[in-house]
Amino acid sequence: MFQRPFRKHGVVAMTPYLHVLLASTGKISLSRRIHIRVEHCKPSTSRDAFVQRVKENDMKARQAKKEGKRIVIKRLPTPPKEGHFVPKSPIEVVTPLRYEFVM
Repeated sequence: MFQRPFRKHGVVAMTPYLHVLLASTGKISLSRRIHIRVEHCKPSTSRDAFVQRVKENDMKARQAKKEGKRIVIKRLPTPPKEGHFVPKSPIEVVTPLRYEFVM
């Protein structure tokens, strides 16, 4: 159950915990390493919403198959906002003030 793969015994490799950044300056790209402790690492949560959506879609597809229906699982773009009329406001005439030269 806890057996390590062949030739993978020994100290745990630190490469998953070393984040490599690419700093580009013009045409030259330099790779830099950030050394952090294992206690400060946490897994990324960017994929959680996708995984949750996949699970929900699988459940919907299985249920639709049981009922003999066809459903659309694809994401749809947001529709345009509902149209409305802007209320009419009274017209206000503005005249500029006269320029006076004060000395």
